[in-house]
Amino acid sequence: MGADTVDFSIPDCIYRRSSAGELLYTEDVFVPIHPFDRDLIEEIAAALTSELQPEDVLVSPLAIGGHLDHNLTRLAAQHVGRPLYYYADIPYLIDHPEMLVPTTQGLKETLHRVTKKGLAVWQNSIATYASQMGMLFETPEKMKEVIHHTWESLGGIRLWSAPVLPLET
Repeated sequence: MGADTVDFSIPDCIYRRSSAGELLYTEDVFVPIHPFDRDLIEEIAAALTSELQPEDVLVSPLAIGGHLDHNLTRLAAQHVGRPLYYYADIPYLIDHPEMLVPTTQGLKETLHRVTKKGLAVWQNSIATYASQMGMLFETPEKMKEVIHHTWESLGGIRLWSAPVLPLET
C-alpha cells in the first residue's frame, strides 16, 4: 500500500497484564478501558509523536464496534495534535452499521478512489493478519468477498476528518 509500519512494544489487549501479572482482558475485547490501561493513551501518543515526520499523514480507526485497542488508538491519535483522518473499522462496521452516523457526526467525509490493483493490495494486506482471519472473517475467501463488496459499493475507501474552521478575525 506504500505505507511504512512501525511496531511498538505495547501488546494487544488480550496479552496485557496488570503489575501483578494478571491478564486484564480475559472475557472480551469490546469492553471499557481497564483503569490499568489509562496511561496507555499518553504512552501511545508519545510513541506516535516520536515516529512521525512532518509530511506524515495520521490515520486512525473510528473505533466502530468498540474494540478496546481501536478506542485506545483513536484517543491516543487525538492527543498527538496533528491533522487526523479516520477510517471505518471493517468488519466491525458491517456488524454495526448503525454506529457510522453517530461516530462520524461533525466530521467531513472524503472518498478516496481505489483501483482494481489497489483492491488486490488492500485484500492481500489484510490477509497478512492470518492469526485474526478466522475471528474477523472466518476465511480468507470471505474476507476477500467483504472487502470486494465494500470496494464495489463505494469505488474506494472513505476517510473522515475534522472540518477546517475559518480563522476568526
